[in-house]
Amino acid sequence: MTAHRWLHTVHLALAARDAGFDVALVGPAGHAVAGLDWVATPGLLSPLRRARSLARALDGIGHGAAVVPVDDVAARAIAEAWRDGLLGPAAAVAVVRSLGSSETLERRVDRVSNSALARDAGVRAARTLAVPAADRLDAVLQRLGLPAVLKTDGSWAGQGVAVVRDRDEAHHAFARLCARPSLPRGLVRWWKDDDGGYVADPWTKPRVSAQVFVPGAPATISVACWEGEVLGEVALRVVPTADLGSGPATVVEPASPGEMGETARVVVKALGLSGLCGLDFHIQWDGRMSFLELNPRATPTAHLPTASGQRLLDLLAPHFGAAPAARPSRAAPVPPIALYPQERVRDRASPWVGTEHEDVPVGSPDAVAAVAGALGAAVPSLRARVERSRAARRDLRDASKS
Repeated sequence: MTAHRWLHTVHLALAARDAGFDVALVGPAGHAVAGLDWVATPGLLSPLRRARSLARALDGIGHGAAVVPVDDVAARAIAEAWRDGLLGPAAAVAVVRSLGSSETLERRVDRVSNSALARDAGVRAARTLAVPAADRLDAVLQRLGLPAVLKTDGSWAGQGVAVVRDRDEAHHAFARLCARPSLPRGLVRWWKDDDGGYVADPWTKPRVSAQVFVPGAPATISVACWEGEVLGEVALRVVPTADLGSGPATVVEPASPGEMGETARVVVKALGLSGLCGLDFHIQWDGRMSFLELNPRATPTAHLPTASGQRLLDLLAPHFGAAPAARPSRAAPVPPIALYPQERVRDRASPWVGTEHEDVPVGSPDAVAAVAGALGAAVPSLRARVERSRAARRDLRDASKS
């Protein structure tokens, strides 16, 4: 389930197919993954009615589905659908079975709550406090100290994040982060980027938190878990690129789970998590890890193999009655790993693009063609977008009749 047209979702779809699942995508009309012959599309995720449209799609899938949110918007929409009682009986069963304890569905998308939970459990975590209003900012910064990091819940890839070094900088950043985007700006961004989520932004007031600034190198761990127990993990260090710090990680290398793995086990157990999730860290100068935040969803590296060579979805498959496909797992790229297509989007002239380091799913030419076609396509016109949406809804109606 995804609110965005992120192309790296194709890796997760391939990993799910290889793990023995039938693959279905609930996302925006025109997603590249939805065009693959072996991917079903039981519903569309509406940017203005996210929770309701997501619940409607889930109702048609049934209780046996493995529900996998791919981005923070989808994860929050699932939590809202549960909270508001929008899920039918079969969908509610699927959500709890797939994601774990229903009591923590909303808590796990709250940065402040997750930081407190980790610290209470003895994890070395960057202290994070809520900033409910501008007149509380100074008090919060006095408790945390400067420099500090201001973040909005639900942000990703460096968006909605500001490192502040003094009081004036902090107040300017807070005003920018907590302000609702204007509708005209949302429409312009939708026009340029073909992402309807921008139109929904003006109706959503961001929640801002402040976090202790932790210097160091970024690292991450993706895990598969079941009812509060970690089944396996993929631990990675982020390899610096020319624009590190201004966007998502695009080149990574394997790392020992170590302290990251221990933290993952503590957090997963405390929240009773099932499914896929990721945790972000900073490696400090002395080698210690500092936990920054939980991503309660499949992260862009969730398809990579564990140290034993298994994929995270392979570890979850038996819990849903799925069996890995007969075909051998595709080989992992040689480290350092250039994520596809993220690294070539960042820099087509990157020394890793087109080499054995790039994570291209060469064994699935249809998936490669779908990504390449999306990368080379022009941003559609308004007329084309309307027709695309109509065609997607027409296909859904035809499928339901058959």
